[in-house]
Amino acid sequence: MEQIGKPNIPLHSLKRTPFWRFLAKLLIDCSVLVLSILVYFFLRFEGKIPGNHRRIKGTEVMMWGLNCRLDNLQAAILDVKLKKLPKWIERRREIAKMYQEGLCEIKEIKLPPPPEENGEHYDIYQNYEIEAERRDELMTYLRNKGVEVVIQWGGKAVHQFPALGLGDVHLPRTEEMFKKALLLPLYPELTDEQVRYVIDSIKEFYSQKSKDFPFRRN
Repeated sequence: MEQIGKPNIPLHSLKRTPFWRFLAKLLIDCSVLVLSILVYFFLRFEGKIPGNHRRIKGTEVMMWGLNCRLDNLQAAILDVKLKKLPKWIERRREIAKMYQEGLCEIKEIKLPPPPEENGEHYDIYQNYEIEAERRDELMTYLRNKGVEVVIQWGGKAVHQFPALGLGDVHLPRTEEMFKKALLLPLYPELTDEQVRYVIDSIKEFYSQKSKDFPFRRN
């Protein structure tokens, strides 16, 4: 029985197929593959096929796709970086703890669960995403003060992208969450001073105070 999604090639095709016929088939298959790649990149260059996560027009997702970027060189670099991973995770959790302690009393913000050593889950905090009232105003305020924040996927859940064909799906709680979700800066190189500045800026937004960012990027 033919298996959908797998190449239709016998395990020992060379033993059952004359070499010249196998070679001809291989050349044809390669030619088709190369032509398909050329057409894809031509259309992408013309702006008719999206590239980044199948996105075009900023954050608008246009089709289902794959995101595979780990080649041999990147794998070799990653092999070296993995030795530093425990320290990076530890630093991420330290920053998450600072956010938790600094923002937990702001009633307009909902924070992710804090880091716990013996909790049910061990979060490495790849992202630190909050739910904030007046999210768009807060985002503008922070960006004006030199703090880079991001609205994940343009503020849309997967079922809200028309091109993905999920228009009949309605998830009210998810949609409400995406109206408030905001990613705060979190990476191992952040200093304590920078983290405190982010915290102070958020506090000041809700109390309408301000001060200058110590590491503003021009």
